[in-house]
Amino acid sequence: MLPATNQPGDYIKLFEKLSHEIRTTQLRATLAANAELLALYWRIGNIILEQENSRGGGKRLSFA
Repeated sequence: MLPATNQPGDYIKLFEKLSHEIRTTQLRATLAANAELLALYWRIGNIILEQENSRGGGKRLSFA
C-alpha cells in the first residue's frame, strides 16, 4: 500500500520496488523464451535425425 505522505524518499522506495518487479518479470520472460527455443531446436534436430534414420544407410539430408 502507498504511504500517506508524499516525501521524496517514499517515491524513491516506490520506484525501486516497481523497478525490481519489472526486472524480475523481464528475467522470467527471457528464461521462459530461452527454454521454449531450446525445446524447439531439440525437436527440430530429432525430426531431422528421424528422417535420416528412415532413409537408411547413413544417407544425410541435403539442404543445398
